[in-house]
Amino acid sequence: MEKRITAQDSVNKGNFLFGHTTSFEKTYPKVENIKIIFKEEGSGTYGNKQVYDKESISEYINCSNKLCQRGGFWIGREIADMYHKKEENKKSYLRCYGDEGSPKGRIKGRNCFNHIDFEINIEYKKE
Repeated sequence: MEKRITAQDSVNKGNFLFGHTTSFEKTYPKVENIKIIFKEEGSGTYGNKQVYDKESISEYINCSNKLCQRGGFWIGREIADMYHKKEENKKSYLRCYGDEGSPKGRIKGRNCFNHIDFEINIEYKKE
């Protein structure tokens, strides 16, 4: 079985339309602490909550569906939106935008139906 491709794989390779890779601290210099708590539902999940902080977070949270290709949950967009609005707390959900097709995309399968319910808490540095 070929390795499945995730959205985070593209980021790790530097394949993005704009910008470049950088550290969390350089991107969000006013953030003292961040905590992301999420629970994934769908194929390959076990219903466990997971917790990320600024040491473990990446642009995408990988999808647990073993058939999912090019998928994941774009948590980086949520963090950026909160940061620019100076929000401290957010609860919402994200759907995986991957599909169950072939790894190289020659065959487009059905959409992945996994999703996460998440909560993000940001503590900003005192000015």
